[in-house]
Amino acid sequence: ERQLAEERKAALKLNKFAARFYQEQLEGPLGAAARDYVQKRAILPESVLGFALGFAPDSWTALRDYFLKIKAPMIQAYELGLFRTKGNEKPKADGSNLFDTFRNRLIFPIRDSQGEVLGFGGRWLGPSSPETPKYLNSPESSVYEKDKILYNLDQAKKPIRELETVVLVEGYMDCLALVQAGFTNVVAN
Repeated sequence: ERQLAEERKAALKLNKFAARFYQEQLEGPLGAAARDYVQKRAILPESVLGFALGFAPDSWTALRDYFLKIKAPMIQAYELGLFRTKGNEKPKADGSNLFDTFRNRLIFPIRDSQGEVLGFGGRWLGPSSPETPKYLNSPESSVYEKDKILYNLDQAKKPIRELETVVLVEGYMDCLALVQAGFTNVVAN
């Protein structure tokens, strides 16, 4: 039980590092196109901060290189869905055969009711094509079970209790738009 708690703590820390990396990318020079998209979609600066939005650069190795630099455990990061390999190749501990799962996407951290980052959703920012899904989500992992998580519950739980009502919507942008419009008791599945 103690080992599971330690593994969970380490996994949440890796997701926190990834979320911070994505936020820095949105604010940095590579995030210009993502910031344009945010502005075009009328996402307010306070929503960018409140929802901790980020940007995954259009690179195969941006997050991987950062994780190697901070000496993160690459196999565990792979198990969280932050990285992939070609085909069914087994991931290498040195990260040499890993590539970033999220590329050229606006990133939505998926948090639990305490605000811990469990996984990510990413909205594609490039031209649409049948091979590239518009939205890509983290796979299920030791900390992320999609069926048990509601997006924005960490921020909506107090208004839900106060209003004794919850509004359930389908996606991240629907949730964000309604929160911006003053409906603070909104979550997405």
